[in-house]
Amino acid sequence: MVKTKKVILVIVEGIYDQVSLEAVIPRLVVEGDVKFLFTKGDITTKNGVNTRNIKEIIHKEIRKFLNENHLVISDIVRIIHIVDTDGAFIPCDCIKHNQNENLLYLNDSIETSNVQNIIERNRIKTSLINKLISTPKLFGKEYEVYYVSRNLEHVLHDITDELENDAKNELANGFVDKYLDHPEDFIAFISDPIFAVEGSIKETWDFIKANTNSLKRFSNLHILFCDITENDA
Repeated sequence: MVKTKKVILVIVEGIYDQVSLEAVIPRLVVEGDVKFLFTKGDITTKNGVNTRNIKEIIHKEIRKFLNENHLVISDIVRIIHIVDTDGAFIPCDCIKHNQNENLLYLNDSIETSNVQNIIERNRIKTSLINKLISTPKLFGKEYEVYYVSRNLEHVLHDITDELENDAKNELANGFVDKYLDHPEDFIAFISDPIFAVEGSIKETWDFIKANTNSLKRFSNLHILFCDITENDA
């Protein structure tokens, strides 16, 4: 009989998200393996993705990952999905016109040369996120969605500028060097009340959806890490 593995599957959208978190999460989980599924971009803003097919698209990503890694569905015990907020929940009147072709993310607004395009992007992204956070299971496995706002670099490094890949890589490697052998320090960091939103996972999602909070430096990842450490204590 083939022995069933105990795998926690973590879905991330950026390779540098994976590099950073892959150094820490496995150190916190005593019972079982942690595997990362890199979706090569934000699945909630990809063309053709909608509320009717989002779960099936994630199913396909997971099936492909399992096949490539010689795993089966029964090996998975939990699925964790980490998403960027990208300011998607802000009111439409906080999306303002700017002649600059590049998106400009500010603390209370987004500036863009195409306001309607960003309004539509945000509408789709928020509808998809709402669909996902109301999904308790995928493949019959516990499924949870956590956020970093506005992205991982913002939360981990307090950087709001758009970064080139080389800069992201340097930050990720520095993060690994700092926390690889000190995961307990990472727990303290990610639980910092400066950006760790208090409350249940639902309450933290309600918070990030309010006003312009999805542009600001907030996260509910501490809930995940506290849960992991408690379960494996």
